[in-house]
Amino acid sequence: LGIVAFTLIATKTLSMDHAFRREIFLSCVGIACGPLLGASAALPFVAVLFHDKNTMTGLFIHIFPPMLAYTLRWYADAIKEAWPNRFDLDYLDEVVFIPEGRWFLLPGQGIGTVAGNALMLYWLWLIPFVSWMLLIGMKLPRKREGDPEPKYDTVFHSWMRGGICISMGSALWKRPREESIRQMKQNDFETRDFLVYMCAHVTMSSIALFITGSLCFTYQKAHTIFLAFVTAIVAHRGAGRYTYYTTVMYGKELRKEFAALIEEAQNKTQK
Repeated sequence: LGIVAFTLIATKTLSMDHAFRREIFLSCVGIACGPLLGASAALPFVAVLFHDKNTMTGLFIHIFPPMLAYTLRWYADAIKEAWPNRFDLDYLDEVVFIPEGRWFLLPGQGIGTVAGNALMLYWLWLIPFVSWMLLIGMKLPRKREGDPEPKYDTVFHSWMRGGICISMGSALWKRPREESIRQMKQNDFETRDFLVYMCAHVTMSSIALFITGSLCFTYQKAHTIFLAFVTAIVAHRGAGRYTYYTTVMYGKELRKEFAALIEEAQNKTQK
């Protein structure tokens, strides 16, 4: 859905003002080349795992927009030649990533540039998302004793169940390990954990936007290297997971079966 929307915004298919389309497109390019590309490299669950639809969905969400942005940014002339009067990309050569003399922006600053628009779009997503999580989302995956099996999950809950809850609770709150394990089993995490998680999200997204995004939008070679690097990382993660499945995990199961057979044979021999 995001890829389709990104593509439609770059074309003249949607009936919208040229200036408005330009601002939305620049914000999408900034988010794609910054936070999404950075997250593809940093997040361990972004991997090529063909049999797992959830993992593949996460992969497409994170890595496809930077690839599409690469095509639209660096091959705009070829695209316009192939589809004349379809794509609205004539302004790309005039666009700057960030206002001259600035290296960082606050929300609302630098509108009309890639960084300023992307930062504004990020905060327009962030505020409703945090509000929804605090009011509704934190409770949806929770399963206390007597509760029915939850139907929904969130990225935050999935991330915390991976062991972050234990390390975060120990380092920041001196929370007993047993309590963190209980929270992981019940998907019942504390609000302060979520706020720390979102502070880290804002920090890392901003760093990715102003460093990775700037390099990718300004230099084609940098954009190419980042995409190749991230593609190699997600492929390596998937290969590591499949190696685990075919060796370690199945090896354990085989050893259990052989141990049971050996025990059965020994019991027969003793009789």
